[in-house]
Amino acid sequence: MEKVLLSVLVPTYKRYQYLKGCLSSISRIKSDRFEVIVQDNTVENEEILPFIEGLNDPRIKYFHEVEHVSQSENSDLAMSHATGKYIVMIGDDDSICDCLIDACEFCDKNGIDAANYLIPGFNWPDMQFIGKASEPNFFLDDKADGTVVIQNEKAELEKAIRSAVGLPDTMPRAYHGLTSRACMEAIRAQTGAYFPGPSPDMGNAAAVCLAAKKTAFINDYLIVSGYGYNSARGEGNRKSHYGEIKDKPWLPKDILERWDPEIPRIFSAETIIATSLTESLKRMGRVDLARKYNYGVLYALYIRNHRQDLSRVLAFCLKKPTRLFRLARGIVERLHTRRQILKNRVIQPRFFEDMGIDSLETAQDTIARVRRELGINGLKMADNNR
Repeated sequence: MEKVLLSVLVPTYKRYQYLKGCLSSISRIKSDRFEVIVQDNTVENEEILPFIEGLNDPRIKYFHEVEHVSQSENSDLAMSHATGKYIVMIGDDDSICDCLIDACEFCDKNGIDAANYLIPGFNWPDMQFIGKASEPNFFLDDKADGTVVIQNEKAELEKAIRSAVGLPDTMPRAYHGLTSRACMEAIRAQTGAYFPGPSPDMGNAAAVCLAAKKTAFINDYLIVSGYGYNSARGEGNRKSHYGEIKDKPWLPKDILERWDPEIPRIFSAETIIATSLTESLKRMGRVDLARKYNYGVLYALYIRNHRQDLSRVLAFCLKKPTRLFRLARGIVERLHTRRQILKNRVIQPRFFEDMGIDSLETAQDTIARVRRELGINGLKMADNNR
């Protein structure tokens, strides 16, 4: 067996209905250059053990932690078992494509520390849409061409700090991205963790932008992002990815002590990403960057998306004059940004949609077919890199 090039991390907790599809689809890939690290925090795991045994795939390595840990801690445990030169972390409702291994080889050959890429979306059959139009079962937002564009990761980080709109698609990271082991180990050496933040996606992304020496965006479809009923996207579609911090068991036990004091103590997609970003920057020794975070835009975005909390956020801002100033400035900035978006907006239809995809396996097959039709046969550096 060749040396492991890629470790696929799959942290999981009480979601075996998705995990089974994830592992079955990955097991179809014919390559011995990758491994799958399943890090399970489900207490009663009797259901999954015979399933994994039945796959009879030595590339799948299962680890079980009975004591309850946070999502970031579970991700760290998964990384601690990885042996690959490159790392990708996916959800237990996701999968990977066989061309991801080829992308690792390309990154290794070209000295690329971290990358991200185009991500196809797959709505599991149990996905529900409330208050919004339903989506196709499978979709590709953009057309792939197999080119690789070298990025300025520091600029991507500054964009996230300045815009406060969440995790940009072009921000390199381990979750739904690709990161070298050397980069991950550098993060751990600095912070004591591979995923230094209560939300592992942004916590790691901010750190990767500071630790990586060369990053890229790959214009190809390398994984399948699955969206199940119990996923963050599923909760968002039902407007339930929101609530009290204490009611979110996947957060660290000391989350209230770690929570950024300039962010309202309310759990939402906006606030957890923001506090993960500022914590990661501080733990990476970049307090100067954390201080530049655009709290005002965060406040304005939160009020727009959660109008039922207007009085609560205003009360939070009234406690400090600087917060009120930030809020006023953030509202003005958001209004200006929205006007610019509306002025320059060109609505582009999705490149590809299919209502007939019902599993991760058929999603993989569809991606392979689309890539063949597009004539993608390997990656190449984009002309503007030269």
